[in-house]
Amino acid sequence: MKISIDEIEGAFVSMPAANETGAEAPSPDGRRRRKRVQYTGWNKLTIASFVIAVLGIPLIGLVTGPIAALLGALGLASRKPEQKGVWLGALAIMLGLTEFVGFAGYFATQMGALGQHHVNIMDDADIDPEVLRDLPAPIGRAMRANVVIETQGKFGILSTALGSGVILNIENGTALVLTNRHVVDLDYDGPGEGGDDDPLPESTLDVQMIGQPAQSGSVVWIAPYGIDLALVRVVGVPQSEHIASAIWDVAKKPKIGEPVFAVGNPHGLSWTHTEGNISQKRIQHAGPLSIDLIQTSAAINSGNSGGGLYDAAGHLIGINTYTQDKSIAEGLGFAVSFEELLDLVPDEYHLGARKTDALEAPIEMETPVEIEVPVDDETTDKTKIRLLTE
Repeated sequence: MKISIDEIEGAFVSMPAANETGAEAPSPDGRRRRKRVQYTGWNKLTIASFVIAVLGIPLIGLVTGPIAALLGALGLASRKPEQKGVWLGALAIMLGLTEFVGFAGYFATQMGALGQHHVNIMDDADIDPEVLRDLPAPIGRAMRANVVIETQGKFGILSTALGSGVILNIENGTALVLTNRHVVDLDYDGPGEGGDDDPLPESTLDVQMIGQPAQSGSVVWIAPYGIDLALVRVVGVPQSEHIASAIWDVAKKPKIGEPVFAVGNPHGLSWTHTEGNISQKRIQHAGPLSIDLIQTSAAINSGNSGGGLYDAAGHLIGINTYTQDKSIAEGLGFAVSFEELLDLVPDEYHLGARKTDALEAPIEMETPVEIEVPVDDETTDKTKIRLLTE
């Protein structure tokens, strides 16, 4: 049998060559066929979204959270069926949204908590120290013992608070100031939280005394079990007639109905005096402890926290700590009894149950004067007695 050359050539069909785009050359029927590209491995967008979401946990999730959620959504939308990363993208979206909501809520709380946050107008509405000369002695001394405390937390100006404090003593240029814990500890959770060895807050404090520029202060003690008291030390206090420490006498128990007055810095209006009466005495539980509270009708507003509550004689009887919502009721203020501090504070601070000092300037006896006093009715002899008078 003979096979021609034409028959041999007709038996071979050349394979279509693929073009540069990945499409095959036209088939004999004129149709083009494209090879199916296999997408395997991980989707890069879902990986990136998950990494950003994880990094946003210790960082500011307010920014990284939305970015992680957006990248996660894009990664899931663009992912090929064969690619991995579905759970990474979904987890990144959940983490991102959680971080955003959490950090947004935290910052909103810090901006509005305590009411006195970010309300600092003491540079624009300071007082003239000379007005102290015309005040009654009890009020004048309480004014001199009041300080303004401005606190910055871990996030700087994003977490600040403004409150009050009371100078307990000044020795060798160092002042010991009593205030509320929530004024100097922006992470404070309230009474009953923590124990008796909580770490001191890592806050930056500026303390201003009347007629003086602000000075740096440091927290040296906080009350146990979340009781709202703290001690602050200020070094380098100058000698000034406008600065004084408070006095107290815990033997004089405050009674319901007695007049009282408060000194503090409501809404940043420093060295403000308000007055009222003792409305009631109450007990608050803090862990295993029970603390005495004084309810008062004296106006106590945001910024008064940490300031002093005094009896009519000017004795410190409490530290103003919080008020009820003014939209609900007026005239409901509370102070932690000062006696509670004396029961809790370590002996190293040398705070006794009684500290008195003349509210008026002491009389200086300088000039000797001789007077004659009869010592015997039967004689005219007189004894000269030397007295010291002004």
